[in-house]
Parts: sequence; C-alpha cells; structure tokens
Amino acid sequence: MKKRKIIAAFFDDGQAVAGLNYALHSFSGAEARWNKLRESGASDKDILQQISYEFGIQGGVGGPGMHHCDFRGKENPKFECWACNAAEEDTTDCTDDELKKWARPTPLFELSGAILIAAVRKLIGIPEIEPSLFAESLLAEGRAA
Repeated sequence: MKKRKIIAAFFDDGQAVAGLNYALHSFSGAEARWNKLRESGASDKDILQQISYEFGIQGGVGGPGMHHCDFRGKENPKFECWACNAAEEDTTDCTDDELKKWARPTPLFELSGAILIAAVRKLIGIPEIEPSLFAESLLAEGRAA
C-alpha cells in the first residue's frame, strides 16, 4: 500500500490515532516539546528524533474493547496497532500476553520510517522546514535523544 493510502486508512481509525497520540505524549512535558516543533516547524530528522525521545525504550496502550498499540523508540522508532476482538470479554485483569490472544495475529498498522514521520507530522500539525534547527537546540540543551 502506498504511503498516502496507509496514512488515510490510519487516520480513519480513531482508536489507532488515539493510541499514537498517547504514545507521543506519555512523558511529562511532551505537549510543550511538540508545541515547540509546531511553532518553529521541523525537518523529518527532527521529528524522528522527537518521536524516538517520546516513545522512550518501549511502551503500550490498550484496554477492554480497545485496540492494543505497542511502540518503541531508540534508533528506529516503530508504532504497531492490533484490533482487539474481545469487546464482550472482561479483560480488566489480563496480562499483555493474554490480551494479544484476542487480538489479530498481524497488526492493523505498522508505522515506521517515512510513514511514521508523515503520520506524526499530520497528527501534531508540524510544518516542514530545513535544516534541523530543533535537533541542534536539543543538543545545546543537553537533551538529545
């Protein structure tokens, strides 16, 4: 599937979008960091660095009747989202492994690289610029991801 179709399908799925938004805001101060990029604009490299920082090492979000979304940061950030088939089940006390047995075996969405950057740019509303001024400011502040 081409990048535009993947992005369009992703934004048609409210639970997947909510999962990505959660992943991008799971650390304190995330909104202020994203606002900085919204105001100044950012290159793809800047956005990728910020995604990596916000995803941290790894994390996830999900719950009863919701999609299960996993994310990981580091050098190659990735976001994956599975449709939960357990809408009628009480999964309140389930472990991640138990929840995954009710999920589809392959993710609905696997976002990484250029597709992840495009999705985040659209979701957060970040204009594109060059060069990577934000990354240089993070280095100057000693907060490089």
